[in-house]
Amino acid sequence: MQQGIESDFPSLVKIKLELGEPTLELMICELLLSTSKMLREGYAIDSKRLSSLSWEIVLSYHYIGLDELKYCLSQGIKGKYGQWYDKGFEAIIFDWLEKYISDRANISDEQSFNNHLNFKEENNFILPRQDPPKEKGSGHGNYFKPKK
Repeated sequence: MQQGIESDFPSLVKIKLELGEPTLELMICELLLSTSKMLREGYAIDSKRLSSLSWEIVLSYHYIGLDELKYCLSQGIKGKYGQWYDKGFEAIIFDWLEKYISDRANISDEQSFNNHLNFKEENNFILPRQDPPKEKGSGHGNYFKPKK
């Protein structure tokens, strides 16, 4: 997961701009077709559905890289994102992507917070404590008094 977030691979939309729509569609369709075959024979998918699914992925997840998509699909096949039984192929793929994106966001949040803490520690950056005003009529005095 970490490798996908810090990857130098271009996003799906950048691949689309640089290599064109047909090339991107072919790349995604190949990943989806191999995923379909690995799940089980019951998920045979025709080229029209495959093409439609690939464009839905590009529209909804244009910011991820092709390497991230591949990682997500491989982890989904291994069962990381839950069971894939009794669902349509498209629903399975979008469930996996949503769970992957959620994991990705959590990791990014954690990294950002850790970077913040490291910065504060490295720079001895401590904000002075600001006690609430205690004077009457300051507007805040009554707010901080315990209620009777």
